[in-house]
Amino acid sequence: MYFPLQWYLNGENGISMPTAWRYSKGDGDKVVAVIDTGIRSHQQIDKALTRNDDGSIYGYDFVSELASAADGDGEDADPNDEGGDSSIGNSFHGTHVAGIIAAEHDFLGTAGIAPNVKLLPIRALGKEGGTISDLVKAVNWAAGVKISGVPRNRYPVSVINLSLGAKEVVACTGGYASIFDSAIAKGITVIVAAGNEGRASLSFPGNCNGVISVVATQALGDRAAYSNYGEGALLSAPGGEFNIGSTEAPDSLGGIISSWVDDSNSPSYRLSEGTSMATPVVSGIVALMYSMQPNITPARVRAILKKSVSPFAPTSNCAILGGCGAGIVNAQLALARTSALK
Repeated sequence: MYFPLQWYLNGENGISMPTAWRYSKGDGDKVVAVIDTGIRSHQQIDKALTRNDDGSIYGYDFVSELASAADGDGEDADPNDEGGDSSIGNSFHGTHVAGIIAAEHDFLGTAGIAPNVKLLPIRALGKEGGTISDLVKAVNWAAGVKISGVPRNRYPVSVINLSLGAKEVVACTGGYASIFDSAIAKGITVIVAAGNEGRASLSFPGNCNGVISVVATQALGDRAAYSNYGEGALLSAPGGEFNIGSTEAPDSLGGIISSWVDDSNSPSYRLSEGTSMATPVVSGIVALMYSMQPNITPARVRAILKKSVSPFAPTSNCAILGGCGAGIVNAQLALARTSALK
């Protein structure tokens, strides 16, 4: 129903997704960890979510600050997004991100990029954002590291999606760098938002070595005004743009449409913009690459993505100023190169 609004899937400044689906729509054995605000049940993503034996959603909540968690307790095995109450502020950011990656192709809503892969929801952000210490636990747990007092993750992941970033400048050195080095050494590709401050530097953890940092473009193929950019960005992807200086304009057709929860706590859809939306576009493509080549390495993923981009228009701010990476991600070219691997 909403496919005509998904301009980013095809067209001049899209990612050539319809032809890419001829190669793969994903493998149910491949898991993408969505480290975000948690998840809400939604008809388009329910089949993709990892499950406990009793059928409940499997994941974890690492939000340690009680006020921000808004669930009355600290860390627990419930990755539910506690937004939806106007007194504490709506969230559902993680549900929107999840739909971009893996919304079911049911012709009733939107079309996810990798509809047959699994999503592991991990909550590291609450209604007041999150802390780096909570993020560290979430990344480590996703990567299979034993966290004290927490059962080890039983769904090994191929991809970690981080549609988040620190607004203040944080260097990725020492222990922070080692966390991502360790995950990548295990064969996990980590994909991170460049940030939405409109500055010429990448937010943490998008500034960490080895991660794939994603700059956001809009429907005309230019860098979105809000998007961070700079040295270290690997590529760009559609993140939408409709109201400069704001990421809250749901009536604009320039945004990225995906799963949401409305004010009555019912499943719905919403147009949003941000590097948070550009990041799962890339994560979905990378999940398809792992589906086609289970032993592909993060280094090979990076190399293929970089070689497979669509070039920026010569008059675009990315071409003139730089800092947007190699080009706009192209799913069809990336999967064609993945298919050709021996």
